[in-house]
Amino acid sequence: MDYLEEYQIAIPSYNRPHIIKDKTLKLLKRLNIDNKQILIFVENEKQKEKYINHGLQEYNFITTSTQGIMEKRNFLETYYREQTQHDRVLYMDDDLDDIMILDKKNPKITVPIEEKEFKTFIVQAFNMTEYLNLSIFGVSALHNPFYMSYNTTTNLKYISGAFKGCVIRRDRHEIHTDIDHFEDYQFSCEYYLRDRGVIKYNHISIKTDYFIEEGGICESMGGLQKRKDSMEPNSKYMQERYGAMVNVVEKKWGKEIKLNWRYKINETAVKSV
Repeated sequence: MDYLEEYQIAIPSYNRPHIIKDKTLKLLKRLNIDNKQILIFVENEKQKEKYINHGLQEYNFITTSTQGIMEKRNFLETYYREQTQHDRVLYMDDDLDDIMILDKKNPKITVPIEEKEFKTFIVQAFNMTEYLNLSIFGVSALHNPFYMSYNTTTNLKYISGAFKGCVIRRDRHEIHTDIDHFEDYQFSCEYYLRDRGVIKYNHISIKTDYFIEEGGICESMGGLQKRKDSMEPNSKYMQERYGAMVNVVEKKWGKEIKLNWRYKINETAVKSV
């Protein structure tokens, strides 16, 4: 395999051995991804044992000694930068039902992506990210053809942490987050500021439930309500920190963030984490 086609898939997971098995790992099996290409990140040895006892002994695990999504995301950033020689990593959440692609004959619907399409897309996305001297790429976080199209952007857009490709740039400053909710919005802002762009492919989307209460972010934060309660202070913090880059909107489940795609970089506007 050409070195430009090599990448590792990193999946952080907390207390979800059956969910990761029935969702993301099942999806990767459908796409014929070699288990050796997948690395699962769990909190501790006890969690690792729980996953192995659930029939996942064929996978490789890394224990992070972290708590909460903020610490896990930061651990991953540092791990790949300092403890590996990998230059490309594809981050995936543990609860992905499927990856969908717009039907070329009927762009009003989406269909599950096939193995060849997936593998071709990922390699091309990494190649384009490197060619443009950027670091991260993502896809539509909403499984809704109305918000999808066959175009690619490099302006300020939300890159969901649930499915994100990252080219490791060891010659640039490291990026971390300091919040547990909206952390992927912060990563989107920070990578945009550092690299002058992020890549978003709008013809592909992920199919998932963002508010599963068992395991994951919700359980680590003490439940769904506590996760929702964190939206208001964290959205306020993001708006205060990033100014014109961020808009806060009211949704039925609480405060939500929208990134300002028209934003143009002003190097004195914000300070990096």
